[in-house]
Amino acid sequence: MSSLLLGVDIGTASSKGVLVRDDGTVVATATRAHEVSMPHPGWVEHDAQQVW
Repeated sequence: MSSLLLGVDIGTASSKGVLVRDDGTVVATATRAHEVSMPHPGWVEHDAQQVW
């Protein structure tokens, strides 16, 4: 039985994940876009409920 590692990247426009076996084999990947609010120039906000 191999061990698994889950990598998660919560970025500005999307959240990404990758599931990898201990030998480096990628088991699965996923990407989900989320809405971005820009209330002022140079500001970026996320709705935490939507991201999680």
